Amino acid sequence: LIYSQSTFRLTADIDMQNRSILPIGVTKGFKPSYDDTASSSRAFAGTFDGCGHTISNYHCAFMSKASLPYGGGVGLFGNVERAKILNVKLYAELSADSTVGALVGYVGDLTTISNCQTTASVLGRSDSWGSYIGGLVGRVRGGGVEISDCTFTGSVGGCTVGGFIGALDSTSGIVTVRDCVAEVAGDLLPAPRGETPRVRCCRNLSQVQLAFLRHDL
Repeated sequence: LIYSQSTFRLTADIDMQNRSILPIGVTKGFKPSYDDTASSSRAFAGTFDGCGHTISNYHCAFMSKASLPYGGGVGLFGNVERAKILNVKLYAELSADSTVGALVGYVGDLTTISNCQTTASVLGRSDSWGSYIGGLVGRVRGGGVEISDCTFTGSVGGCTVGGFIGALDSTSGIVTVRDCVAEVAGDLLPAPRGETPRVRCCRNLSQVQLAFLRHDL
């Protein structure tokens, strides 16, 4: 894990000027002991407090398997575990041949995401059912996870899609999602695998269409 017990706070708004950068919590050229999970030795494990500031014009595109960072997750944070992500306002455009969430790609054990507001276009370009696309989070793999008081507005497209979270398949503990709002066509959450999540006071302001969408390249 990286930045364990470290705290980062934004002190001003940031304009990323549509630069495509490597997500936090993954390393180009580094291969963990097993892929396709947030629980890698490079996952972000600190506290990131946006303090209500805005990160705008964040752009992230990995359009081929060869260009992807090891660890797989694509978002502002690629992989997180034992982390806290708080009070972030994010405006973004993301597309990748991988698991994608605007704020976080993969979420591992004992992670808190709270009071984050995200407006984004999120597109998963993979034709594989192993790629999960969510508005806020691509995939939750860990237990002891709480996501609260968060919003997502925008568009989500890809192969396996959830309007707010792309996949919930924790087998190691409870995942709680409460007081969250999404405004996106599609199911708020996918059908869970493993432990049943606790979902409280969450709603989708748009018409629910399909839980799973196919994207033709």
